[in-house]
Formats: sequence, C-alpha cells, structure tokens
Amino acid sequence: MGQSPDSLLYQLQQLENDTERVNQLCTKAFELRTIDLDVALQFANEAEVAAKQSNSMRHLAKSENILGLLHYKKSNFEQAILYLKQSLQHHEQLKDEIGVAMNLANLGNVYSDMNEYQLAEEAYLKSLQISHKLNHVLQVTRCLINIGTLKFSQQQFDASIHQFKTALGYANQLGDIQLTATCYNNIGTIFKEQDKLDSALLYFEESLKQKELIGNEIELADSYLNLASIYFIQKNYNQASNFLLLTHNIATTKNLPSILADYYLQQSQLLEAQQDYKQAMVFLKKHYHLKDSLTTLQPKELATTHHLATVLAPTKTNYAANYIWMAIYILLPIIIIITLFKNKR
Repeated sequence: MGQSPDSLLYQLQQLENDTERVNQLCTKAFELRTIDLDVALQFANEAEVAAKQSNSMRHLAKSENILGLLHYKKSNFEQAILYLKQSLQHHEQLKDEIGVAMNLANLGNVYSDMNEYQLAEEAYLKSLQISHKLNHVLQVTRCLINIGTLKFSQQQFDASIHQFKTALGYANQLGDIQLTATCYNNIGTIFKEQDKLDSALLYFEESLKQKELIGNEIELADSYLNLASIYFIQKNYNQASNFLLLTHNIATTKNLPSILADYYLQQSQLLEAQQDYKQAMVFLKKHYHLKDSLTTLQPKELATTHHLATVLAPTKTNYAANYIWMAIYILLPIIIIITLFKNKR
C-alpha cells in the first residue's frame, strides 16, 4: 500500500536542507495535480514556505510557478496570475530563459481562459520563440498546443488543427503520453465543432485510452464530458448518461468546480431532451449559479503583462436557448393562472 499524502508531507517537512525540501515538495505537488488539486496545493504551499526560508530566488520562483499552475487548474485566476507574475519576474532576474518561457505559457493559458486573446497570444508567441531558440522540444510542444487552443477559441479551426497535428508529431517523438492524449482530445473537439462526429468520437476515444494508461483522473473528466456530448448529439442518451455520471463522480470527489459547472449544463440538456423539464431547470440553475461564482476576476482588472493546462474545454453550447427555457419555466405558472381565470368566465 502506498504512503499517504499526509505522512509524506510530514516526512518532507522534516528535511533539513531547505532547497531539497522545495524540490521534493514541488515535484510531489506537480504529480498530484492530476489526482487531487487540494492536496497538491498543500505541498505547493509548503514548498513556498521552504523557499522563503532558503533565501534562494531560483527555488522561490519554482514554488511560485507550481502554485500559479495549481490555482489556474482550480479556476482561481486572480491568484494564478499573481503567482505566475512573481515567478516570471524572478526567472527574468535569474536570466533563466526556460523558466521565463514556462511562465509566459502559463500566463497565456490564464489569459486565454479569461478571453483576453491578445494578451494570451503575445505570451504564447514569446514563449515559443524562446523555446525554439533553446531547442527545448517539450516546451515547443506545449506552446503549439496552447496556440492551437487559442486559435480554436477564435474559431480559426484550420490553423488550430495545424498547430495540434504539429504538436502531436513532437509529442510522439518525446513519447509523452499526456501530451499525445491532449492533442487527440483537442483535434476531436475541432471535428465535433465541424459536425464530423464519427471522426470526433475516434479522437476522443484515443485520448481517453491514453489518459487511462497514465491514470490522469482529473483530465479523464474532460474526456467523459466530450464523449457524453457526442453521444448526446447522436441521441444515444444511455451512453451520454453513463459518461456524465463518471464526470460527476470525479468532479465532486476531486473538488473541480469548473468541470462540475460543465456537467450541470450537459445534464440539463440531456434531461430536457428526455422531456424532464423540471429537473432540467434544476441543473440549469445549478450551472449558472456555479458559473457565476467562478468569475473571480474581470478583464478590466488585468495588467498588461506577459504555464500549463493543455486541454480544450468541452464545446460551449447555446446559452441563449437555455435562457429561453429558463424564461418559459418562470412564465409558465403565470400563463396557466391566466388561462384558468379566462376559462372561468
């Protein structure tokens, strides 16, 4: 039986060498990012404490970078930007170019998720330029995936597929299963957007196989959502429901609010298609309530400054249609009352 995170955290806290403590805590925090984000943050916070005790700028920058990444994955964008900017500043002072490239990529991801596309593209391109210069194939691959994701967000599908297929070649060269899974997932998302459902399903299934090989539970939730969405469009409601249940289990046990918000939306659409309008509205309200609570930082609060989540979110659906359904449910009792009074005359 493996060592529990609590006992391992205590064991690492006892290491006398501050910098070694930072290194091991950061390594464990990064490993836990795909298993349990809350536990990963405990290790990362301890790494920051140790880094400050060590008076090593390099190790402080390392702990700040991992904290920025974890807060990003938790959708805590304000905290993510704060840590990533601090890490970037420290890496620049150290003249650590690969550290700068990683921070720029991570910041680009946060800006992209906040629809600040110009800031995101500037950060990605600077990161890619540095990575090519250093011949750092891993970081080049990550940058290409990030740029592909950005192009997708702007509905530039041909450009997006080109970036992902180029990245897939590099990922296969590296033998990096996590990155190949990401590329398959993202290409599948584009095919879904283009209504090429059979192709999308093949790419999503391949991505799922890759993620299962490495036990990436958190990103498995994204695959389950994507597969559920395809089966929903194909009106295979039983399969869609099965994958949504798997999504819900991960989102709740791993405390993933952004995944849970997407689950609520898809569950609402599935119930609506099955004509269970009352329950559909319950889940739709849950979706909007949670989605609103995740909006923690407005674009106007962003500073013009120049990481790594590389999975496209499930394709967004027609919110306007959902608002119409919400209006119908609000107005329906009024319409019924008016009709009853009319019939009594």
